[in-house]
Amino acid sequence: MLFVQSVQADEARAAEVNHGVCRDEAKLARNIMTKRQKNISLIELMGHAASIEADAERGLLETYIEQAFDTPLYSSERKIKDVVDRFGRDIYLECRSALDKRNAREQE
Repeated sequence: MLFVQSVQADEARAAEVNHGVCRDEAKLARNIMTKRQKNISLIELMGHAASIEADAERGLLETYIEQAFDTPLYSSERKIKDVVDRFGRDIYLECRSALDKRNAREQE
């Protein structure tokens, strides 16, 4: 019984960590899409990404920037809010799915 409780506690901690990581990724994605909707240039955003030393973080930022620039600019505040919220939500869900799959593989 103790082993089962330990496994359940580990799973709960992993879920909490996954939520925190993915929440941060969603915030980053929302920030990027907000800048995209403010018509900040691709060159300026990629220049910021290039200044990040960690390869994984830089690559993730570049990916989010590229994805954001696949979205057109909107002038309606409501539409901008919707597209920013949707982008953040989609990144969060992609992140959770990837981390949940990784955790499942690690527990096999």
